[in-house]
Amino acid sequence: MSNSKQKEAKHYLGIDCGSVSVKLAVIDETGNVIWKDYRRTHGEPLKAFAEAISSLFEDMDSIEFESITTTGSARESIAKLIDCESVNEITSHGIAAAYYHPEAKSVIEIGGQDSKLILLEKASSGETAIIDSSMNDICAAGTGSFLDQQAFRMGITVEELSELAYNSVNPAKIAGRCSVFAKTDMIHFQQTGVAKEDLCSGLCEAAVRTFIENLVKGRQIKKPIIFQGGVARNAGMRKAFTKLLKVNIEDMIIPEYFDTMGAIGAALYAIRSGRTQKRSHSFLLERVTIAQLSNHKMSGLPPLTTARVLRPSYQLNKIENNRDFYVGIDVGSVSVKVVLINDAKEIKYTVYTAINGEPVEALKKSFAEILNVLGPGDFSVKGVGVTGSGRKYIANIVGADLVKNEITAQTTAAVMLVPDVDTIFEIGGQDAKYIRVKNGSIADFIMNKTCAAGTGSFLAEQANRLGTALNEEFSRLAMTSKNPVDMGTRCTVFMETDCIHYQQNNVPKEDILAGLSYSIAKNYLEKVCGNHPIGERIVFQGGVAFNASVVGAFTQLLNKDVIVAPHHEVTGALGMAFLAQKEMKKHNGPSRFHGFNIDNRIAEEKIINCSECANVCKLVSVKFDDDQEAVYGSNCGKFEQQEESRHFIPDYFTWREKLLLSYQGQKGNERIIGIPRMLQFYELFPLWATFFKEIGYSVELSDNYNKQIYEKGISYILTDTCFPIKSMYGAVENLRGKGVTKIFLPYVLNMYDESYDTNFAHNCQYIQQIPDFVKSSSLDIALITATFKLKDDRNIEKAFVEIGKQLGIPVKESIKASRKALTAQQEFVRICKEKGKEALKNFDSFERVFVVMGHPYITHDKFFNLNLARHLIKLGIPTIPADLLPLDMTITHSQKIDLVWKTNNKTINVAEYIHEYNTKHVNKLLPVLLTTFGCAADSMLVPYLADIFGSEPWLEIELDEHNSVTGVLTRCEAFWESATADRKNHNYAENYEKFKRRSVTLKDIVNDGRTLYVPPVSEAFTAPRRIEWVAWAGLM
Repeated sequence: MSNSKQKEAKHYLGIDCGSVSVKLAVIDETGNVIWKDYRRTHGEPLKAFAEAISSLFEDMDSIEFESITTTGSARESIAKLIDCESVNEITSHGIAAAYYHPEAKSVIEIGGQDSKLILLEKASSGETAIIDSSMNDICAAGTGSFLDQQAFRMGITVEELSELAYNSVNPAKIAGRCSVFAKTDMIHFQQTGVAKEDLCSGLCEAAVRTFIENLVKGRQIKKPIIFQGGVARNAGMRKAFTKLLKVNIEDMIIPEYFDTMGAIGAALYAIRSGRTQKRSHSFLLERVTIAQLSNHKMSGLPPLTTARVLRPSYQLNKIENNRDFYVGIDVGSVSVKVVLINDAKEIKYTVYTAINGEPVEALKKSFAEILNVLGPGDFSVKGVGVTGSGRKYIANIVGADLVKNEITAQTTAAVMLVPDVDTIFEIGGQDAKYIRVKNGSIADFIMNKTCAAGTGSFLAEQANRLGTALNEEFSRLAMTSKNPVDMGTRCTVFMETDCIHYQQNNVPKEDILAGLSYSIAKNYLEKVCGNHPIGERIVFQGGVAFNASVVGAFTQLLNKDVIVAPHHEVTGALGMAFLAQKEMKKHNGPSRFHGFNIDNRIAEEKIINCSECANVCKLVSVKFDDDQEAVYGSNCGKFEQQEESRHFIPDYFTWREKLLLSYQGQKGNERIIGIPRMLQFYELFPLWATFFKEIGYSVELSDNYNKQIYEKGISYILTDTCFPIKSMYGAVENLRGKGVTKIFLPYVLNMYDESYDTNFAHNCQYIQQIPDFVKSSSLDIALITATFKLKDDRNIEKAFVEIGKQLGIPVKESIKASRKALTAQQEFVRICKEKGKEALKNFDSFERVFVVMGHPYITHDKFFNLNLARHLIKLGIPTIPADLLPLDMTITHSQKIDLVWKTNNKTINVAEYIHEYNTKHVNKLLPVLLTTFGCAADSMLVPYLADIFGSEPWLEIELDEHNSVTGVLTRCEAFWESATADRKNHNYAENYEKFKRRSVTLKDIVNDGRTLYVPPVSEAFTAPRRIEWVAWAGLM
């Protein structure tokens, strides 16, 4: 455009500065786009903004603007910088979509860290208006950065991810609620050979499911739909949206300027508002230049130092005449490690190879390097050991002699390298481990939960986003920081949000990198170590130990020396080499190793969608060159090879399931009532089913929960809750799909008493309100409901009478049926206890037994718990559900412990039972607690259990929408192997006394001069409570 025409026309500049990109758009007064620019910030948003402004004035050198308007997450910072108006993103994106596509009814916008749903409607004036909108919360799961991170981890570009996803015909089922959970699923899938295109497609579908769950929440998305924002260029995402929203491709419109619609909308907003604030190019350039020269300083943490970091030397020995080797292999989440040792336990060679989404290829590269180093001449491999999250798949490929969990492998290496070690910190790409060592053996261990917040992959992703090499450059810059920012110990995604905030405020990069180093160390100490003791001989292992700034952060936070283990990056493989040597010398037989050339080891590999059940698991069937076959990837464990076991192990989970379902009775009545197979079903089905049978109804259950039921229910979800609560929508929809017209869904406020003494037995508030969740959704189904207080037999009778009235049943008949139902429920509980006593007798021949604790709707639902019980039994681990234990013992509290929730109180009683039982049977029962992500009740329970068990072995596993059992089994196997039978040195009584002392009265607190802080629930609640609390404390 000529200079004269530029001066005649009126121009408006819109600026959209987001988390990962800066967008600029110039339009004229008619809304025509004259110029636009889209560029990534690469961790330096102000620099990117300045470059965009410079580019603008190179193309339009003498332009003046009638108005400048900013939008995006950094809109206020930019508005303050250049003294202009700002508008929120919902408005700017809605205005732009309506202006260019007035026919649009819905707008989906996904950017780097934000996602939005905007619903449009024509007003009486004829203009299109925003009638409703929603936006993701602070978590960025399912947004553009989510896809960026996964592409980076797989070693491909986002454009390649888009193409691969679009061409997939068999997407993997990946958890999408949390980007870290998604990463966990991806790693486990790729380590069983799932194709990269199916992983990419699964990622896109996971992101779309997250969008639907978090933003749609029962809203109706009308067609046509506008899809805009940077993610709209992703063909895989477009395909996933059309599939999961069940719309045709022509119903989803991608605007011409999809990636700059926010900036265009901001400029259109200025025209619509009529505000003018003329700005010249010289004014803009001056403001941006001044801002670039200034750094924003914030008060932070002490500078990092490596003064207390110890790095003992350990030289590799040359490969000379002795060419007999033991090989250790560690197949982790981001790398493959291989170590060769000789008979003298000397380390002869190590290889560390990045996986980039293809573990088998990484192993081939590692082996090729070893063959090259060995050169011509004979050599022999006398034993091979494999560990890591991909150990089972790789063990079959290489012909391993020994397969062990990572805890055992890491400990073995640490003790060999630093014999007097008492504490091991291990942080790898996806897992973090704390191991306490006593006399060279594992005394205690903790692995991070299935979430991988604060591990190596997080550091790699942030370094990439900040444009910094992860190796020496990261540490070098971080160590120069004089003022590290404090990011706390929050979730990985929240820390990433903090990084973006600091960048947008022009905080120096070195301060952010130092802050990240501190946050990794703080996260580990708080979330992994917790209250477990940290000794004086701390050995740091894993790939993250390369980063001197992270090690320095540990030394400063602990005020202790930290030893970085020699060959710390391959200690898992090194430990397996030592263990393989020990194993082979014990058995004195030839190795099963197939050799270092594995190029043709896999003769045939194919993906199978299993049709054995509705989960339709993605199985990888592998045929090897010796005609052996293996199948991986099933959650039921049906196709995996049976582990050797000396004993027959009864399956008490299946026994309990059969007993529970036996109360359903025969179908055949014309009158049918539907009961969702979820939540309280796993405890109260005998009560419900017996009542309905007695009044002449057949009971129709929803199908076993599976991913298809889940996907059918996600569009009805109204709020973000734990996964089990979300499940109800799909279960109700499943019954409706079966033609059921009446569904029984009660309000269950509290539960019945068992053999333990407690004042409270409430269900959580979500379970209490289940019928309201369904009524508030767009599920159109008749609910049969009443309020049950199961601690009160009279209330049970009254509630069943109410149910009978809704179904036209006489009162007397309902009362009679309710009494039989209560008897049936009591019978179910009694039979379970008798079976529990029998089970404990049957387990006499076993040294240890797992007790699986938690909410019954988690411990007994095979979809939620990934069929854990079957996997454990196949591993030769005897397992019993906690609700079979005969809790008929009396335990006296020094101060009464009363939690509000029924399951929590029962779990504490189970823990007490285990404690008492183990004092007589030397640590026979090993507790495994299954919790679910986002469960507030369980978050209160865990500290009590930690006090009961003290230093004794127990395991917590947090579940969510994960679809691979590998990470869970890793923790269970490590727990099983490390929890030795002889724990006589531990003082159970001391641990228990510590637990009892937790309970104090309000009067104790006041008399000790301590302050009680009460959260401000509401004035209406808090004001009268103040008077009551003072009275309770004896001060009135």
